[in-house]
Amino acid sequence: MFSGGADDEDGSEFGSTMSSGSKLGSLFGMDRANTQDGNQSLQYIAPKQPKKGKSAKSGSGSGGGGGSEGTQAQVLHAVAVHAFRYTNSQYVKQGKLGAAILGYHGITDYKLLLYVSKQQQVTHAKITPNFTFTVQANNYATFYDEQRQNWSLMFDSEDSAFEFTKQIGLAKFNASGSNPSNVVYQELRLGQGPTLQEGDSVEVKYTGWLLENKAIGTAFDSNMSMEKAFRFKIGKGKVIKGWDQGVIGMKKGGKRLLLVPPSMAYGTRGMGSRIPPNATLVFDIEIRKIKFGRERDDTGSVSSASESVDPPMRALPDEPIGIGIPNNDDIKISNSSDHLSSSPGPNKAKLISRMAKMGQPMLPLSSTPGQDSTDSDVEVRTCILIFALLISHCNMFSRISLL
Repeated sequence: MFSGGADDEDGSEFGSTMSSGSKLGSLFGMDRANTQDGNQSLQYIAPKQPKKGKSAKSGSGSGGGGGSEGTQAQVLHAVAVHAFRYTNSQYVKQGKLGAAILGYHGITDYKLLLYVSKQQQVTHAKITPNFTFTVQANNYATFYDEQRQNWSLMFDSEDSAFEFTKQIGLAKFNASGSNPSNVVYQELRLGQGPTLQEGDSVEVKYTGWLLENKAIGTAFDSNMSMEKAFRFKIGKGKVIKGWDQGVIGMKKGGKRLLLVPPSMAYGTRGMGSRIPPNATLVFDIEIRKIKFGRERDDTGSVSSASESVDPPMRALPDEPIGIGIPNNDDIKISNSSDHLSSSPGPNKAKLISRMAKMGQPMLPLSSTPGQDSTDSDVEVRTCILIFALLISHCNMFSRISLL
């Protein structure tokens, strides 16, 4: 279809349209003198504007081309793509076509056009703020034309896909009128994993431009060359409203073009010398890292026991916490030992055994597992134990003396 034959005038012009705005303008009827003998169906004619006076009667007034912005199409961007049409439950290759974004800024009318040459238009779709241009992996993108026919485009490189998709985003924003109040976004690259929600923390790389003459203008900020990404928590008012709302739904590794009206940015105040009052801002933003909110686990789903919600639990000891019954060998009472040492040897073992038996009912029981015991509890229980043993010891000696 695009073989470079010597007599293929249309094919050669198609190739030059990728770098020549004037020839591309001729292709779509912008140069009317050169299209008198062409196929008139290719000339993209916008709806007529309301008459404002005698000067609006024709485009040949004293102002020269002063009214051309509203009466003639501008080719905003054009590129060669591999096109596929969805037919009978499968995509059928249509060959290499031209894809162009046309705009009438004066009447906010924008279209995506697929074409073979200036004599053959393939299809077109009207670009509105709600126009869906779905990016996919491997430099593919899909859209529906005016007849609800689904098309898939494959770009030659990621940069080519990014640039074309950015222009789609600009057209969507410009189509919203002269006083937009909402953020308009266009996906540039899909990410992976769960989507961002309010309350999540995110690290981003970005570049910001001013919107000038309905196009991307002067860059006012960027952290692309910095080692660290910019981090903020969504929905906490730490950034402009356009960012808090504009990153919702993105995924890790994703890129998005944000077009932020003044009411969602710095409003009538502006920001220093870089951002004038009432400026519309354009951001190319990429998600580098995500930390999910308090009620979401690392899969992005809501979790009632997420590690990020509660502090780590205190490690439980191998043995139950509490004061158990001590071993007899561990009990050392100096006064009792002295008295026992003076007792006859054969009776010493019997006395110790009788002391243990008599003292056991008075000892505290073990605490239940998991309950904490303080040092004071230990001291109190130890004193009770010693007191019980002393009483038992005294009773034994009184019995011995009676014998």
